[in-house]
Amino acid sequence: MSLDEVGGEVAVAFLKGTRERRIVMPGGWKFQGSVSQKPLDFVRADASRLEFIRSQGNVEVYWDKEKQCEVYVGRPYGIQSSEGRELSDAQRDEHNRLWNQARGIADKHKIYSLVPPYRPGFFVAREMRKGITLLEKALALHPGNAPALWMQGKFLQLLGNFDASLDRLSKAHLIDPNNTAHSREAGISATEAGKLDVAVFYAQEALKATPGDAGLRTNLAIAHLFVGNMAAARKEIDSARSAEPDDPITRSVWVLVREVEAGRMRRPTKTCEIDGKALRDASANA
Repeated sequence: MSLDEVGGEVAVAFLKGTRERRIVMPGGWKFQGSVSQKPLDFVRADASRLEFIRSQGNVEVYWDKEKQCEVYVGRPYGIQSSEGRELSDAQRDEHNRLWNQARGIADKHKIYSLVPPYRPGFFVAREMRKGITLLEKALALHPGNAPALWMQGKFLQLLGNFDASLDRLSKAHLIDPNNTAHSREAGISATEAGKLDVAVFYAQEALKATPGDAGLRTNLAIAHLFVGNMAAARKEIDSARSAEPDDPITRSVWVLVREVEAGRMRRPTKTCEIDGKALRDASANA
């Protein structure tokens, strides 16, 4: 079917996290700019003609008074409890206790600066799994806690569970798309999970939120490199290097892109595939 045959409008109401589902869509439909990408923007923009009817699982159902039909929008994990009730004082205290315990584990192991291919030892991994459990309980009380989703996603990322990590980080990004930490880490987990197009999307989202950040532009260059978009990788890394010529990471990525383009290094598809020795040698001669 074409877009004209379905009235020019189509949306996927909700795909939980980023776990893959088979969907059918008409030719010409694009995710970017669709209701599926920004459900909250859609509801806000059309609030005058949309009337909330009910929730069905993770989907909110609205009545479009203008078109006289139901509209389905993915629920963005709001500030209330999972049952839709406000938390009691006791529940709020319990939530905060769980959150503070998990944050203590994160601070202790400095997870904010760690990236794959990180390999935690036995005892560190055990504490990280404890943090995940604590956050799961906190999120059962307050599903809209984006920092908790981010932290759980980061723990999962460092433990090598990249699909589950991407699921949590994508939810955090949906709730707070202007926080570049959410999209940046989602891009890293997508890369390590082998979902390279998804990695490019989140790298673009991070840069969109902070367009002047050369480090995020370098991340986008890496995402393009991994997926094989060499012209785009060269464009982004040249721009990042112009902004931060003395940054060692930006310089290394610039050398890597150049070496891959010249055929002197094999194109990696994830961080662990980068030939560190060859890159160091090339950097020394650049």
